[in-house]
Amino acid sequence: MKRRWTLVGALVLAGGLSGCASLPHAYRPRTVGALPGEPGCDGLALRLISQESTVALGEPVAFQVVLRNTSEHNYWIPKRPLQIFFWTYPSGRHDCFVLDREPARFFQPSECVLLAPGKELRMPSVLDTSYFRHAGITEFCVELDIPRNTNPALAPFWSGRALSNGFGVQFVWQKPRRLAQASASAPDGS
Repeated sequence: MKRRWTLVGALVLAGGLSGCASLPHAYRPRTVGALPGEPGCDGLALRLISQESTVALGEPVAFQVVLRNTSEHNYWIPKRPLQIFFWTYPSGRHDCFVLDREPARFFQPSECVLLAPGKELRMPSVLDTSYFRHAGITEFCVELDIPRNTNPALAPFWSGRALSNGFGVQFVWQKPRRLAQASASAPDGS
């Protein structure tokens, strides 16, 4: 009987210890500002930058999307390629804009720029955050999606998808504007 209880105890202990490994936690943003790295794809590097590291909830965030030619070749690039923003809220939940992608398009020369090796194309972007509800660090990244060009006059033309580095923005609570304006215009009792 004693041997039986020893065996049961050993099995319970072994079963308990086998579940002691730590479970992976969901990724939660922790860095304000640009995250290291300059990912890209096939000769183009993409970087997301902003002058704003702290923003009031509901206010827009202004970004610069910097596209750099890291290859040894000139490439035609659209001046305004499709930019798809992705973000991770402070809770670790992911979100993005859902946009239709074009598989191919006939680009006009006036819509494109010839990007020489080492040169950059800077594209301003403003992201509406009026529906963000939680203060804390939210991490953004952007994907450029450039469809295949069907205009043979613009060759070589870079097409594909490129993903940027991450950029963390600290969102803070703010007083509603009506209350802030009312308290600023209220007499102070003197």
